[in-house]
Amino acid sequence: MPAYEICYLNDDGSLLCTLAAMCSDDLHAKVLAHAMKLSAYKRFEVWRDKSLVYERPQYFGEAAVMPDEINAVPASRPEHSPTQQPFA
Repeated sequence: MPAYEICYLNDDGSLLCTLAAMCSDDLHAKVLAHAMKLSAYKRFEVWRDKSLVYERPQYFGEAAVMPDEINAVPASRPEHSPTQQPFA
């Protein structure tokens, strides 16, 4: 089973909290991200290894209206790592 990291973000894009999980596929990781989301969390990302597989709100193409600081940053893995290793 692949390991996923769900990152909940503040409005300014800074990291609020993370959740590491083992899910059978991307769809289950997306569902878990929505299920664990508190109403105060407006933005989150789901990562598998170094690949962004899902984000909310989802921005489509370059025509999407986004804050400048988000537009300037290419999609890459956040500068943190899970503190716990998956169960063996």
